[in-house]
Amino acid sequence: MPDEDAIHLFATHLWELDDDYLRLFDYLGDIDTFYYVNHADPEHEPEGDEVLAGRDELTRQIEAAEVVIVLCTQYLQNPELVDLQMTIAKRHGKPLLAVEPFGPDDVPDKIKQMSDHIVEWYARKIVDGIKMLARGEEAHRYDTIDWPGDL
Repeated sequence: MPDEDAIHLFATHLWELDDDYLRLFDYLGDIDTFYYVNHADPEHEPEGDEVLAGRDELTRQIEAAEVVIVLCTQYLQNPELVDLQMTIAKRHGKPLLAVEPFGPDDVPDKIKQMSDHIVEWYARKIVDGIKMLARGEEAHRYDTIDWPGDL
């Protein structure tokens, strides 16, 4: 698929390659028919005034995206940094797709309020949410129910 058809996305990060960030891209890589360009660069933390330089770099990364993926577990680790990324995204008109925390935690209230859509850690649901928010593409999936044979 040509690059111009790929969906441009940004995934929240804590200026490092944490487990959820890596897991997200493992999941996205499992879907053969999904093409994307990742504009997040967690390994490029700017030097200088930490707040100002960080905000400018995050703005640059987020502006290029069609959708911003919010990893809820990161919010539990550093709410200020993830909140900054969500605020920048909203300021630039980017939809937010929240991915529920991996584990027993609930989606934080702030993320519930700001997100356009929330999904579970399931590759197809994440991709469907990205396509819906980025391009308005609806997935028409149907669950298959196995009935016991002795009814």
